[in-house]
Amino acid sequence: MAVSGSKDKLGSDLCNALGLKHVRSLDIHIGVNSLVTVTTEFYPEIDDLKQFPAILNKYKLEPLTASDEMSMLENHIKEYK
Repeated sequence: MAVSGSKDKLGSDLCNALGLKHVRSLDIHIGVNSLVTVTTEFYPEIDDLKQFPAILNKYKLEPLTASDEMSMLENHIKEYK
């Protein structure tokens, strides 16, 4: 179902319910016998952006190996069987 943000209040009501601000797009996928996924694009507030360096510094980011990617794919496939 497509909903126009300018004409319908549904989009803004859903964003409010999810605690989302400054949303550019919101996609909700409700699959049969699976999880509901919500994908959104939004414009973060400056105070939120200031927290990024402190959060990222807590983690060591490394590239995935081909083996890691295959393992993730296999696990993803198992979830949907």
